[in-house]
Amino acid sequence: QYLLSAIIFTQLKFTRTKKFDLITIRATGPLVRTIPDAIKHIKREGKIALWIGPKFLQNISYWENFLAKRRCIVEVEPYPDRWTEARRLAMAFIGFAKRDF
Repeated sequence: QYLLSAIIFTQLKFTRTKKFDLITIRATGPLVRTIPDAIKHIKREGKIALWIGPKFLQNISYWENFLAKRRCIVEVEPYPDRWTEARRLAMAFIGFAKRDF
């Protein structure tokens, strides 16, 4: 089954309640609103992918705490320097924390 379309407009309060395996988000607005909205739409095993820069990385402990309150974790994968030239960029993958049983 392929996803044909999914649009979430947080400013317009128009959302589709379907759950997804993978959501990509852009850091064009306040992430403190965008990330929780995306969390609502991922499956328990799903991930949110976000391309991040130095500012996000400098505040990584803030984001880890922010996500922990939502039962989520963040994994950071740096991009190779040859792909991003002088810019220090990385990918952040956000998902639900695994439960310990």
